[in-house]
Amino acid sequence: MKKILTLILCVVLMATCLVSCGSDYSDLEIVDLGLERENFGIAFREGSDMTRKVEDITLQLIKDGLFEDLSEAYEVGAVTESEYVPSADPAPEAAT
Repeated sequence: MKKILTLILCVVLMATCLVSCGSDYSDLEIVDLGLERENFGIAFREGSDMTRKVEDITLQLIKDGLFEDLSEAYEVGAVTESEYVPSADPAPEAAT
């Protein structure tokens, strides 16, 4: 029984391949799914002084337009100031 089912499956697959070989697929089109958007993050140890420094520099690069220039050069989505999400931790209090 397994041999018969295997033979039938092979015949169906061969027929499908032969039928599809004659097609030029001229009616196919590329559909934009919008999957190119990605989110990235930078991680530091908890309480690191680098967190605030990197956030400030990143925000300045966005304001200066450098992020937009890079996004155009590498054909990726630009990050706007309203989309930028800094660390959830507030800035450390200054010692008094």
